[in-house]
Amino acid sequence: MKELLQKHREFIAYAAFGAGTVAVDVGLYSLTVGLLGIRLANVAGWCGAVLFAFFTNKYFVFRTGQR
Repeated sequence: MKELLQKHREFIAYAAFGAGTVAVDVGLYSLTVGLLGIRLANVAGWCGAVLFAFFTNKYFVFRTGQR
């Protein structure tokens, strides 16, 4: 089992952080839609999700930011 997880670590991490990206998008949209309106809340959610995805993929999925 450990070998299987190690072999597919990147895919598993990518899928997990992808679900987290969706949660960030929906969460930011939900928090800001009452304040900013639909369009700006959508932009805020998308920007937050893209930033979250970039940093989690860089540092935790593909490990390019580590030495």
